[in-house]
Amino acid sequence: MLEVQNQALIKTAKERAQRIEELECELQTLRETVEHQTDKLRELQQARSEIERLTLERDFYSKKASGLEEENRQLTESATQYSEHAQKLERELTEVATQYS
Repeated sequence: MLEVQNQALIKTAKERAQRIEELECELQTLRETVEHQTDKLRELQQARSEIERLTLERDFYSKKASGLEEENRQLTESATQYSEHAQKLERELTEVATQYS
């Protein structure tokens, strides 16, 4: 009778040990999956940070370019006015020179 009970206990212990081993394998697989997902989340966070940095950089340079375009427009306008004024003075000078020659 004890031998039968002993064999039953040994069988149960083996089944439990096998189940524990299966669960440990599943646990290891889950840990690896979580670690992989954690790595992906970290990469995603880094990508988001990089996008944010690049967006700020783009906005900065866009404002800088707009400012330079405005400055260029003003300089072109001033140069045109000076050119027109110089042409007017040249015409007047030519008229005066013609009158006195």
